[in-house]
Amino acid sequence: MAVTVACGRCGQQAECEEDSVPLGWSMETERGRVLRYCTECLRENIRNIEAKLPEEWWGLNKAELDGRVSDLLDEMGTTANRDVMADIVNTALRMATDNASRLDLKITATALREMRAAFRAFAPYRDRKKVTMFGSARTRTDDPLYAQAREMARELSDNGWMVVTGAGPGIMAAGLEGAGSHNAFGVNIRLPFEQGANAFIAKDPKLVEMKYFFTRKLALIKESDGYVCLPGGFGTLDETFELFTLLQTGKAEPAPVVLLDSMGGTYWRGWEN
Repeated sequence: MAVTVACGRCGQQAECEEDSVPLGWSMETERGRVLRYCTECLRENIRNIEAKLPEEWWGLNKAELDGRVSDLLDEMGTTANRDVMADIVNTALRMATDNASRLDLKITATALREMRAAFRAFAPYRDRKKVTMFGSARTRTDDPLYAQAREMARELSDNGWMVVTGAGPGIMAAGLEGAGSHNAFGVNIRLPFEQGANAFIAKDPKLVEMKYFFTRKLALIKESDGYVCLPGGFGTLDETFELFTLLQTGKAEPAPVVLLDSMGGTYWRGWEN
C-alpha cells in the first residue's frame, strides 16, 4: 500500500510503499524512531561528516592534496567537470594510504581502464539509437533462433538503430551479422578456453575487450535505448535479470525490453508464471 512519507530533515514529502523509502532516499532508526532522508539531505549529511573528519583520516593534508590535484588538472588543460575529475584523482591517491592489497588495487585499475575504453568507443555514437541483444553463445548458425536474431538486427539496422552484443558466437554473432559492420558494436569478455570476438566485429574499432563481467554489463546496458533478450544459459539469464532489476529500481532509464523466441518456442513461458 502506498503511503506519504516526509524527510526527517527538510520535511520534503514523497510516496512509497509502506515500510519502504522513495527511490534515492535512505531509512535509518534513531532512538527507536524510523526516519527517512531525501537524496539532497543525504548528500548534505555526507558533506558535513567529511568536513568534521580530522586531516589524519584522509592520510594526507586534505587542503594540500586538493591543491596538488587542482594544479595537475591545470597542467592537463582540464576545464569540463573538474569537480568529478578531482574526485576520481583524489580517490585513487587516497587508496595509497588505505593499505589496500595489490589485488584490490589491480581490480580498481583494471575496472577504471575498461570503463574508459568503453566510454571512448561509444562516445562518437552517443547521438545514435542503440539496442543490446542478449542470447546464447551456443546457438548454431542453422538454428531458427540464429535466423530470428539476425533478421531482427537487420530490421533494426535498416531503421537507423545500432546493434550492441557481447561479441561472441551464437546469438551475439547473429545480431552483429544482421546489423552489418557499420551499425555493429561488440563488448567482448576474455575467458579461458573460449575463442575471441566473432568475425563480424573482430578488429573493428567498435569492439571493446573486457576482463570483468561487471564492467562489460555496465557497457552493454548503459549505452542502449532498448533491449532484445533471446534464449540462453546462465549468462543470458544473469544479464536479463540484472537488466530488469536496474529498470525496476530506477538505476537504469526506462526502456523497452523484448523477450524474443523462434516461432512456437517455449523458453519464456516460465516467466509468465
